[in-house]
Amino acid sequence: MLRFFAQWYFRKSLPFKSKRQPKHTTNPGKSILILFDGTTTENRDMIAGFVKKVQSSASKEIRCLAYAHQKESVQDERFATFSRKEVNWAGVPHSEEISHFVSLNADILLVFCTQLFPPLEYITASSHAEFIIGPDIGNLDHYCHLLADVGSTPTFTHVVSQVLKSLDIAAHKS
Repeated sequence: MLRFFAQWYFRKSLPFKSKRQPKHTTNPGKSILILFDGTTTENRDMIAGFVKKVQSSASKEIRCLAYAHQKESVQDERFATFSRKEVNWAGVPHSEEISHFVSLNADILLVFCTQLFPPLEYITASSHAEFIIGPDIGNLDHYCHLLADVGSTPTFTHVVSQVLKSLDIAAHKS
């Protein structure tokens, strides 16, 4: 019963946002947000390598936010992190870093996760990014402009490669 009420409260607290049509700008993809499951060190290292590669090849502003699905907080100097300590009983995250990340007006939000945890769903739904890309899992189809097909049991590496492949295909078609 309590779980049902928590899910109801979580859904009620999600901001209503219809998928708006992304704007076409003269310099698309100048600012990029990355939201990802940073529970494991391997995931954080993979995203850090990706960010380093993108920043070395082009002048892009990239901000990352990692969610560690564990009670103890994870400290990583490479990007902002939050854990279940910053999430209330219904799954709604709350901290200054999260509020700042959600309020950023970026061109693209990339969501990398193999399982859609409520805090990741909430941040994706609340984001002010113009174009949101993520894997085809959970309820992300309600918030993303482009979904990557990742299969039924995806690995983190597969999710990252499929989302980036979808982004590349979308960039070539526009």
